[in-house]
Amino acid sequence: MKQIFSACVAFMLVAGCGQQQSAEPEATLKSGVDLTGMDLSVRPQDDYYAYANGGWIKETEIPADQFGWGSYITLRDDSLADVKAIVDEVAADVTDSEAAAKIGNFYNA
Repeated sequence: MKQIFSACVAFMLVAGCGQQQSAEPEATLKSGVDLTGMDLSVRPQDDYYAYANGGWIKETEIPADQFGWGSYITLRDDSLADVKAIVDEVAADVTDSEAAAKIGNFYNA
């Protein structure tokens, strides 16, 4: 059994060595970190908050009627608008089902 395993390992090593390498250079690996919101002019050890968020702070204006701004708030606003559109659609035509009629009647009340 040990000899069969050794033979299989040797075969895989030999087969792997015979593969041709592509002439194209590999693409440069990226970290996946979005640097657009960062302020790279600030040294991280001096002020990490400004380093990590400075670009976003300089470029983003918080609407006057909001206490803050970011992806969570835009997600919340988009979700509320989507739910309102669904309820408006159901309220306009309450004949689809009993559940739709309840939602429509409640909303129209």
